[in-house]
Amino acid sequence: MKNVFTLLILALATLLTACASLNGTKHAGGAEVDSRARPVIRSESILEYTGRVLAMPAEGQKLELVKLNERLAMNKYNFDDRTKLAIIYALSPSPEIRDTARAQTLLDELARDNDPDLERSTLTRILRDNLAESSRITKENNRLNLKMHDEQKRADMLQEKLEELKKIEKTIVDRKVLDK
Repeated sequence: MKNVFTLLILALATLLTACASLNGTKHAGGAEVDSRARPVIRSESILEYTGRVLAMPAEGQKLELVKLNERLAMNKYNFDDRTKLAIIYALSPSPEIRDTARAQTLLDELARDNDPDLERSTLTRILRDNLAESSRITKENNRLNLKMHDEQKRADMLQEKLEELKKIEKTIVDRKVLDK
């Protein structure tokens, strides 16, 4: 009975080994690879894409915007394309491409959607917060510039009054000297 049990286990092990060899092969490291599987083409991560696009000249970024907008016209809910579009609008060094208002709108929409990709959702959250803070700082800077401009006008006006008072004082002193 022991021999039958041992033969049954050996037959089962042989069968499993044969099935495994049909589905995949083992490399020297022992990792099994599916021999029927097509080679996996790793897609570019969102951070790799960001680095590549930001290194492009403005014309290349414009072409990328056109491609993304065309793809979004066909599928406006594509997380990747919406994220890529927001990245270009938010981070492009070219002033004719950079559109922070549009980027903020896209990032707000992406934040409301439930994105299953942790890397992409984290990046959009960081960009969204960064853009909001940048916008706040820009508004504060504009407010302070207006205030500074008003203060400069006031200082110039006071300087003119001071100069006029000096002229009047000099005239008074000159009259006193002439009267003596």
